[in-house]
Amino acid sequence: MSRCLSLAEIERLSSGELAEGEEGALRSHLETCETCRIAFEQYRSSQASANDGEVASKTVTTPPRPEDVDDTSPAAKVAQHFPKIDGYRIVGIVGQGGMGIVYRAVQTRLNRTVALKVLPAIVGTASPSAVTRFRREATAAARLHHTNIVPIYDFGESRDAYYCAMELITGQALNVLIRRFAEQNIGHVGPTRLATALHTAIADPKETATSPEPESDSVDEPPSSIASSSTGRGRPYYQQVARWMADAADALHYAHGEGIVHRDVKPANLILSTDGRIMIADFGLAKVVDDESLTLTGSLLGTLRYISPEQAMAKRVRVDHRTDIYSLGATMYELLCFQPAFPGDDDKEILGAIIARDPAGPRKVDHQVPPELETICLKTLEKSPEARYATARALAEDLRCYINDLPIRAKRPGLARRLMKFTRRHKAAVVAVVAVVLLAGAGAVCVKLWRDGREADIKAFIESGIAFGERGEWGDAGADFARALEIDPDHVRAMLAVAWMKIEKLKTEPELRTTDYREEIDELCRRVLDREPHNLTALNYRGIILKELERYAEAIEVTKRVTDLDPGHYAAWSNLGAYFAMAGDLEKALECLIEGARLAEEVGRDRPVDRANAWRNLAALELYLHEDSAAEHVHDAIDLKRDDVPSLTLRARVRLVGEGPSDWRIALEYAEVADHLADETNARAKRMRALAQLRCGEFAEAAKHARLALELGDLPAINHLIIANAQARLGDAEAARAHLDAAGDAWPSEFEEAEFMAKYDEGILWFESRAELEGLRAETRGLLRTGTS
Repeated sequence: MSRCLSLAEIERLSSGELAEGEEGALRSHLETCETCRIAFEQYRSSQASANDGEVASKTVTTPPRPEDVDDTSPAAKVAQHFPKIDGYRIVGIVGQGGMGIVYRAVQTRLNRTVALKVLPAIVGTASPSAVTRFRREATAAARLHHTNIVPIYDFGESRDAYYCAMELITGQALNVLIRRFAEQNIGHVGPTRLATALHTAIADPKETATSPEPESDSVDEPPSSIASSSTGRGRPYYQQVARWMADAADALHYAHGEGIVHRDVKPANLILSTDGRIMIADFGLAKVVDDESLTLTGSLLGTLRYISPEQAMAKRVRVDHRTDIYSLGATMYELLCFQPAFPGDDDKEILGAIIARDPAGPRKVDHQVPPELETICLKTLEKSPEARYATARALAEDLRCYINDLPIRAKRPGLARRLMKFTRRHKAAVVAVVAVVLLAGAGAVCVKLWRDGREADIKAFIESGIAFGERGEWGDAGADFARALEIDPDHVRAMLAVAWMKIEKLKTEPELRTTDYREEIDELCRRVLDREPHNLTALNYRGIILKELERYAEAIEVTKRVTDLDPGHYAAWSNLGAYFAMAGDLEKALECLIEGARLAEEVGRDRPVDRANAWRNLAALELYLHEDSAAEHVHDAIDLKRDDVPSLTLRARVRLVGEGPSDWRIALEYAEVADHLADETNARAKRMRALAQLRCGEFAEAAKHARLALELGDLPAINHLIIANAQARLGDAEAARAHLDAAGDAWPSEFEEAEFMAKYDEGILWFESRAELEGLRAETRGLLRTGTS
């Protein structure tokens, strides 16, 4: 062949995609054409460093200084083939952009380091359209000045090439990060580990991927079969994705306002910089709205997997700014699911899917994806541009509503719209089905469509209700759950959702703690278990409610079924230990609590809050049993969750058992911290503070905080005793006797027969000891008899 190689031929030769005969002809040409051989070597060098689309990351190839290496070394040979661009000194290869090779260079006049995208002259000669596209990128991007768009500094022609100088963004393209995120299971980590993983991935692209340790939800969470990720596990990552996409949408809205449509939005063109910005690069396919020659497109533009349906149809139709909204949605889908909206390797199949099929809902791929983000993402991926967000700004606003826990504007399509979309995509099949149904008099297909639509509506109501509930908006949550049950009164997930809501409301609305209310929850659980006898969520909920009803033997029986069905269910073991304690069997309680703590360490390594709960509850029983291990285990709980009010309160109680002022002073410090962390609204923390102050000689403060504990609903007998003791030491015998009498009137009836009283609320096990109360009462009586302070 006599002509020089085109860029497409260079790319295919480098990737090994050519047939044997064609490859031989091209390689023969390289042997005789020095110009093409240089272009090919430049391209191969860039591919070795580009990392599949990574843009502007760390410099990979830097020419050596002459005094350091032999002119015949491979590195020196590479440096010799760098293009010569007037005004710039190329110092290394950065990567491969959408058009041309990207070099790290110094703009000599300003001594400024830049990313220099270069289209070799040989490529421009072979492909004039490549030059047009290259110029278009420079002129389009040069018009734009936005925080999230890679700025263009300079554009021109030199003897060796066409070039475009832009800001050197140190970071990683999202297509590289998505692969790494998938390997690291990053969707399930907390904010600290997410920040570390992002820093590692961006700052050191060669760092070996490891799985960061996920963080935890609370033990009391929505039923696993209906769990939402609006809060809890994975929320930091999904919020971060929403922020990236919102920033990118803002930048696209700005570009659209300037009359520019990108038309090639994809993960490889979105760079996450080391300073945390998401940057849009490569406007090589950009369309200027007022350029009529580019308004209509009759060819496929953009990377195939991310093009919009209107691009995929390749008709001479107007492609406007909403094509970028679709492509950004396809990028968002990949960040949420770690797989493309339309997987596969066959170009024709992918094109067909983009045109005719809806992608699987992100929550079908990964149920951890928040329902709000699924709704937003699917709206961007609507086939019809009119059904998408009208502007990229509207998309950004909805994403920020999710970030700020506000209702999003996008709505899931209803049954009528889903049927319309199904009919539009399968016209022939629908006509045939209707004919068969009419002729045969059978409605099975219509029934299936109706059932599928009904199930989707129920699911949407449940997920919306859970999102409301996790924000404490119980009125809206209850309304959504009621709508789901109106569609199907016996729907298992809907009944569990209502049970979850009612259990959560018990924690914050004491007026609901009636027998009737608790029995309503028990009835819901029994209805679920009639349909699914092995439903672990229903069994666990029923155990909680039977405990609330003080039917401890039944609570133990139900919770044993959970541990039998799932022996690794550490929360169930801890619950079982608490129920045994409340039933008075401390030996069994200790066995179960030890097993729960062991399993939490073994199975729940990614859930530090659950582990802290398990160790704290074990320590509570050990403290009552005077086991030395109580102090160690409560320390373990605090190490796992430093701001855990119950653990800090229990630590104060452990120290109060000590016999000297130094122990009591430490107890007071822990109690004060717990009280402050709870905004002085936690009754037990307030009582521990009062007790510690009593032991430390702060008698007036002790009486004050005991009164506040009483107002918060804490155990009256012990708080009256604290006040009585403090008043006796302050010399007010009359007040001391009044509170001593009040303590006697409020003496717990449980202590008439038992030595202890166990409480288990919101996953917190706590023991009240008759011996402690009687000891404090005897001490106070002694003070009054002797009149000593």
